[in-house]
Amino acid sequence: MSKEDIAKIAELFHPSVDDPDHDRFKHEYGVLTIEEMADRMKCTPEMVREREVAGDLFAAHTPDRAGGELYPKFQLDERVDRALLKRIIQEYRDAGVSTTLLWSFLRGRQKEFAGFTPMEMMLGASAPGYDALTPEEWSVAFLDVVSEELSRVRPIWGSG
Repeated sequence: MSKEDIAKIAELFHPSVDDPDHDRFKHEYGVLTIEEMADRMKCTPEMVREREVAGDLFAAHTPDRAGGELYPKFQLDERVDRALLKRIIQEYRDAGVSTTLLWSFLRGRQKEFAGFTPMEMMLGASAPGYDALTPEEWSVAFLDVVSEELSRVRPIWGSG
């Protein structure tokens, strides 16, 4: 697959963020191939896969998986609470919901976060009601929003 094809597929994962409040986070919406992720992590693609299997990071898949896995690059940001990210990944796994939907959720503006996306909140955006919380309270409140989202997208088992 050519770099142009990969770029077209990656563009499917980019939201249109045109609000000045969100401009400071635009660069974090990118995605990386496994090779690019390994290069940035200074490790091998196999190590990236091991970290993915361990639930330390996740990859989203392009429609039809034609382009393979694409790793949201915000996961490399030092501001991200690694324990919280791991917990979110595990909650999606436990619910049987794809990581592509996780990436979609993390990029979607949330009323609960004053219009910021969950990813922006994880990178330090400040929403009213969250500023005064302790880190533990903040994580619990954030995970409540994750649970709410999962209740909407969780597959219905046994239907059909």
